Amino acid sequence: MAYFKLAPVTGITNYPVDYHSHFTGILPVRGKDDRQPSLVNLLAEALFRSDPRKSDKAELQLFDYALRFMMDEQTNPLARLASSLSRAEYERAECAAENIYVAAVLAGHIDYLDMDLLAEPAYRPDLYDAVRARIVKKALDSPVKPDQSLMKLVRYFNGKIYSSNKHTPFDDCYKMRGAFVKFFCDGDPAEFEKWDDWQQQRYRAWIRATFDYLREEGITHTQTAATQDEMKELATRAAEYNAENHTSYKLLVHTPSQYLPDGKLEAYLKDAILPLLSDDKRDIVGIDLLGAENKVGNYRELFEFLRAQETGLEANFGQGKPRALKLIVHIHCGEGSGFGSGNRSMIGYYLYEAGFPEESFFEDLPRYIIKCYKAAEGKQLATPRGTRGTATPFGLFDELFHDNSLTYRGRLLRRFDISSETSRELAAYNAKRNVMALSETLDSTPQDADRTWYRLLAEDSALFAFRLGHDYYYRNFMAAKYPQIAFDTNLGSNAITGASGLFSSIESYRINRGYRHLDGYIDTNVLRAAGDAVAYMASEALTQEQIAGLTGMSMQPEALGEILEGSKDWIVQQLQSALGPIYPQVVTKDSFYDKYCSLVLATAGGVDTPAYRYQAMARVLALFRNWRSYLLGADGQGAEHSDIQHEFLRMLILLVYGLLPTGETRIDAKVLVDLQYLLRSIAESYWRATVGPVEFKLLQDKVRLELLEGFKAPDSVVTVRRSAVRQ
Repeated sequence: MAYFKLAPVTGITNYPVDYHSHFTGILPVRGKDDRQPSLVNLLAEALFRSDPRKSDKAELQLFDYALRFMMDEQTNPLARLASSLSRAEYERAECAAENIYVAAVLAGHIDYLDMDLLAEPAYRPDLYDAVRARIVKKALDSPVKPDQSLMKLVRYFNGKIYSSNKHTPFDDCYKMRGAFVKFFCDGDPAEFEKWDDWQQQRYRAWIRATFDYLREEGITHTQTAATQDEMKELATRAAEYNAENHTSYKLLVHTPSQYLPDGKLEAYLKDAILPLLSDDKRDIVGIDLLGAENKVGNYRELFEFLRAQETGLEANFGQGKPRALKLIVHIHCGEGSGFGSGNRSMIGYYLYEAGFPEESFFEDLPRYIIKCYKAAEGKQLATPRGTRGTATPFGLFDELFHDNSLTYRGRLLRRFDISSETSRELAAYNAKRNVMALSETLDSTPQDADRTWYRLLAEDSALFAFRLGHDYYYRNFMAAKYPQIAFDTNLGSNAITGASGLFSSIESYRINRGYRHLDGYIDTNVLRAAGDAVAYMASEALTQEQIAGLTGMSMQPEALGEILEGSKDWIVQQLQSALGPIYPQVVTKDSFYDKYCSLVLATAGGVDTPAYRYQAMARVLALFRNWRSYLLGADGQGAEHSDIQHEFLRMLILLVYGLLPTGETRIDAKVLVDLQYLLRSIAESYWRATVGPVEFKLLQDKVRLELLEGFKAPDSVVTVRRSAVRQ
């Protein structure tokens, strides 16, 4: 029987480290309550502290920043695109800009602005100026409660502008969050040292709010990427915060992009990043090479820089050195995104395909937007009954862009959507070719050397710790071929950004709320696909020697527990081989061996037959061999609707589903307890092996897993229910 169910309610402890994040993307748009740090809370406390309606005012101010962004033709992506000689290149934030345009039209409609104003082209400032002056400023200045229809609209679109979603690429939201910081501080952080005191205090308040959010979420250790021009002040504040709160928030300085023109990346690394790796800022521990989501990254220039600077970098990195045991080289690779020339904002697509729209287009579009808004409202009201595992969506963009497109006077205009076939295929294509480009570069040999880049930098050098961010595609191949390279996993962000391509439609995306939010339903095909991609447990993951050894052990006449005890030396040898550099870092002697035995016995259940023994021993050994995939990251909690504790629970569910043998109906809570301990131990041991001494504090349970049940078979379902633990 393939039905299974978790026996008792199980507490999920905190996972205390975030191995992959971006500082600008951490704060959520709004918190779980008025106290949790968020963009809205930051504005409320800084600008409207004494106002009884400060949360509403903060939402309005956040929306006001978006309108200001669109009023400036130098920042409005659609204006930049319209004035460009070549419109083939996706203009960063053009989908977010189109969201702002739709919001401005609807806000103008609510307040009865003239249709002539609503008909202004999206790349001109007039509409945004009018909405700002006549609607938003009026609401901000008023002592009475803002109009609730306006507030509903503003809250909805703030989520669509500052956080990634089905219709907005994640990089658009990072662009908008960068604009938020500039508006909030009234200046560019690159000019921080020239700012007035109040501007610097605003910037420091944003930094502190971000650190506070991490700490309150149970994260005490991070490796967070930020831009070169933010790093000096950010590193100073990180050092202060770490000293005050016993945290270890480490920083990685990231490049502007991987696909700079030839010669530009190495020059940027040398001129802008190298000084930050050589000064006295101890909390900067490495480099973050940003993703090449729709092009091929320039890995060779990164490797040439590392090789050329290796001797000089040894002053700060290495045994007994002030920064870390190793310089972290974090490479975004194998993520991919589907945006591009033919998969973008609808207005951008029109500009690219046909030039400037005919005059009637922007006269007709506002009417269409208003009709779609009313249709979405009506549809939502007509669907009052949901289920615990699904939410009733508002669905405005579903109405606007049926099948990810809009037809105007016979012309088909396409719109980006993460679940469209085009987006999924492009994301996979771009990710896969980047993985293979990296592999080819690692296998190539520099002109003046007799060894490959991988041998030179990853095997022969003790200075660098290479870790791939994402690598959702072809990970098993990369892990087997390059044992010195680790990975960090963020399945939640991969789902919301469309990088993993798990959902073939909006409906598939929505029904799998349990996978995205850990409260609802998960198609077993989704679990299987994700597990095979990042945590493959079949016998093929083992060596022939290991298969032969486990086969012989499974045939012995003794009970399974006795077999495991009698084969301890061989098992320890396999675990040492599997865990490599992190094995010596474990705190308690035999803890990995003890957990191996415990998980094998739990996986085998009450059936002590050779087939079940082998199945259990092989799957658990494969689990240990996959340790490099269990380093977790949120990848920007606020920008990508992610959460490190959810990533932790998601990985636990993935591993439980993979370990569960056919016929086992009861999941003992001890399996989850053992897996939690194992994943935390791996995270802690990896930190020790790469950064330095550490001891993670076991905090109170952050999440309670109330239900985990399902049927282990294709085209079936797993149900997840969780609840937050009140602190």
